[in-house]
Amino acid sequence: MKLKIYTVAIFVIICLVANAADGDKNSAITLHLRHEPLSKAFDALSQQTGYSFSYSPETVDATIAVSISANGESIENVLEQLLPADVNYKFRRKHIILIRKPITVTEIYTNNAPVVIATENLQTENKVIAQFIEKISSPHSGNELIMRHSSENLNKITEMKIESNYSEAQVAEMEGRTSNNNAASETIAAAAETVKHAASEIGEGVNKVVKKTRTIFSSIWAGATALAISTGALAQNAVDTVQSKQPFVTSSGKTQPFQLSFMYPIGTGGVESAKNTYNVSVNVLGGITGSIEGVEMGSLFNINTFGSKGVQMAGLFNVSGVPGAEVMESSNVQMAGIFNTTRKGTAMLQMSGIFNLADSGMLQMSGIANVANSSNLQMAGIANAAASSNIQLAGTVNASVDADTQVSGVINVAGNADVQIAGVVNVAKSAGFQLGVLNIADSADFQLGLVNISRNGMMEVELGYDSFLGVNASFRSGKTWLYSIITMGKSLQHDFYSNGCGLGTSFTIKNRVGLGVEVVSQNVNLFSRRETWTVAWLLQAKPYASFKMGKFSVFASPVFNLSAFREGEDRSILPSNLHRPRENGSNEWIGFNAGVRYRIF
Repeated sequence: MKLKIYTVAIFVIICLVANAADGDKNSAITLHLRHEPLSKAFDALSQQTGYSFSYSPETVDATIAVSISANGESIENVLEQLLPADVNYKFRRKHIILIRKPITVTEIYTNNAPVVIATENLQTENKVIAQFIEKISSPHSGNELIMRHSSENLNKITEMKIESNYSEAQVAEMEGRTSNNNAASETIAAAAETVKHAASEIGEGVNKVVKKTRTIFSSIWAGATALAISTGALAQNAVDTVQSKQPFVTSSGKTQPFQLSFMYPIGTGGVESAKNTYNVSVNVLGGITGSIEGVEMGSLFNINTFGSKGVQMAGLFNVSGVPGAEVMESSNVQMAGIFNTTRKGTAMLQMSGIFNLADSGMLQMSGIANVANSSNLQMAGIANAAASSNIQLAGTVNASVDADTQVSGVINVAGNADVQIAGVVNVAKSAGFQLGVLNIADSADFQLGLVNISRNGMMEVELGYDSFLGVNASFRSGKTWLYSIITMGKSLQHDFYSNGCGLGTSFTIKNRVGLGVEVVSQNVNLFSRRETWTVAWLLQAKPYASFKMGKFSVFASPVFNLSAFREGEDRSILPSNLHRPRENGSNEWIGFNAGVRYRIF
C-alpha cells in the first residue's frame, strides 16, 4: 500500500516539474511597440509567457527596430509579425529557439559516397532524412554519418531532431560527430589560408595568423563543449542551444551563495543555473552556470554562460563566456587538464595541458598553445599567438601583431617587435633587435644572425682571392655598421677547402672610398682521403679599404691569420716557413685578401 502511495506521489511530482519546465503557449499577448529594438520585444514576451529566447546573433539581429500593436493575440501570431522572413522558430520546454529557415536540398555524406536528398517541403524532407539516417547508420551498414558543414545543415539537424522520433542521446551523438568533423575541416582550411597569406605583407600576415588561430580554437571549443554537454541525457536545453550553435541570449538570473550539481541540469539550480550567479559552485561531473563570483570546481568541466570573476578548476576544461551570450567582463583564474577559454575580459592566470584562449591574459601557461588578444606573459611548449604581447616564450612558434619580447626555439613572427630571439627564424615588419639564424624585417634597428634581411640594411656577395685559402666566395647581410658573413674557399695549391662565418663593420670616409674591419672564423677541411674531415681551425682579422663603382666595389686588405691544428695532423698546407708549430700548438702569420663585391641592395 505504501509503495503505491509513493508511486503516485512521485508521478504527481514529475508532472508538476514537467509543467513548470514549460512555457505558456496559450497566453494572450498584448504588446505595443514603435521603433523599438527587437530585444525589447523578446523581453516583453518572456515576461508574459515565461519563455526565454535562444538564438545566435548571426541568425537574428536583436538590435533592429520593430513596430507592433497586438491585443490578446497568440504567441505564434506575434512572432510571425516580429521575426524576419528567413527566421523560423520552435518551442522547446521554456525556450523559443530561433533558427534560419532551412533550404530544401540536403547533402549527406557517408564514408562511401555522397547522397543528395531533395524534397518538396520541410516536413517531408525531415521524414526522408530520418529514414535515410536510420538506414545508413544501422550497425550492419558499415557507414559513418558525416554532415557537410554549413549553417543550413546545422539547422537541418535541429529540425530533424524536433520532428523525428530520434532520442536526444542519438541526436547528440550525431551532432557531436558533425561538430568534430567541422572543427577538423575548419582547422585545415584556416591553416591553408594562413600559409597562403604568410608570404605577402608581413604585418598583415601576422594579423591573419592571430585571427585564424582564434578561429581554430573556437572550433575546438565548440566541439569539446558539445561533446561534454551531450553526455548528460537530461541536458536537452543545452543540446538544443550549444550543439546547433544557438547559445543562450538572456539576462542574468538571481545571485545565490551556493549550488551543487551532478551534471547540468541535475542540481540544486536546475535549468535556471545557466542564468544564475553563484559565489560557490561545485559540479560533481560538469556544470553550466550563468556566472561565478567566487570559486567553481568540476571534475570534468565548468561552463559560465556570461563570464566569471573568481577561480575555476576542472579536470578537462573551463569556459568563461558562451558565444552569442551577453558576455560580461571576466577577471578570473582558470586551471584545467585540457583547455581554458575566457571570451571577454582578463584571465589573470590560465594553466592547462593543451591550450589557453583569452581576450586578455596576464599569465598563460600550457603544454601546447596560448592565444590572446592582449597578453603580458605567454609560455607554451609549442606556440603562442597574440594581437599584442609583452613576453612570449615558446618551444616552437610565437606569433604577434605587436610584441615587446619573443623567445622561441624555432620561429618568431610579429608585425612590430622590440626583441625577437629564435633558434632559427625571426620575421617582423618592424623590429628593434633580432637574434636568430635567419632574421627578416621590413625595417630593423639591430640584427644578429647568419642571414639578416631588411629594407634599411645591406646585402652583398663577394668573389675574391686569399693568399692562404685561395679562391673564396662570401655573402654579407645586415647593417653597414654590423653585418654577418658566410664564406667558403678552395685552395689552388693544396687539396683542402674552408667554410666559416663572421662579423664585420664598414663606413664611407669620402665619396666612394670606404673602410672596414672583418673577423671571420673558419674550418679547414682536407680532401686527400676518401672521407672529408676538419684538420684545423682558422681565425682571420681583415682591415680593408674599398672603392665603390655603382653597385660594384673592389677591395684589398692584409689578413692576420691564427691557426690551431688538431693533434697529429699534417701542417704541410701552411706557408713553408710555418711548418713548425709554436709551443702552444698554434701558428700566426700575415697574408692578404682582395676581390670584388656586388651590392644587391
